[in-house]
Amino acid sequence: MAHLVREERASFLGHDGVAVTPAIDYAYDGLGNLTRTRQAGAGDAGERVTRNLYDAGGRLEKTIDAAGGTFDYAYDAAGNQLARTWTRLASDGTARHEGLLSSYDRLGRLTAQATAGRATPSAQWDKGVVQATRYNAYGEIAAQATHDAADAPAWQQQLHYDHAGRLIATNAGDGVWRYFLHDAAEKRHRKRGNRRGSRALS
Repeated sequence: MAHLVREERASFLGHDGVAVTPAIDYAYDGLGNLTRTRQAGAGDAGERVTRNLYDAGGRLEKTIDAAGGTFDYAYDAAGNQLARTWTRLASDGTARHEGLLSSYDRLGRLTAQATAGRATPSAQWDKGVVQATRYNAYGEIAAQATHDAADAPAWQQQLHYDHAGRLIATNAGDGVWRYFLHDAAEKRHRKRGNRRGSRALS
């Protein structure tokens, strides 16, 4: 399998008037996983290197970026990513342990993603904002919500389908309901309702 190993970008003139051609080198392991990205610096500037480490199953386990930041990944038995976590230094010099936690249903569909933080690497996570997704019996997204972890989802965005699985109504995006009609040629026509529920051709 072919892999991109070097990428050269558009040249430009540096501060000393010398042409600089930015280049990025990529390295892979025997399974084709990207293990290193290296960007050489111009002149005396140091190079930027990002490294990726993988577990025995070939799943991304850790990323170490050019600034020394570390990102760790955790998975369930089915291979779904449960967490992406990292530690950063706040402006006051203290370490902040943060992450993005994911939940799935028994079919492996993403049902929630939550921002989270904790005081120490071994402490329990305190969840913050949650983005939740609900599915209908056919596996189509039926509703989505953004809410605080302490509250139940209000399902601000909803999607409705006809018996053929075609979208017929949704308020996704700006909260305004949009209604769709489908003709015999499968062409979709849109009508839009205002926030009070009346409909107008769009």
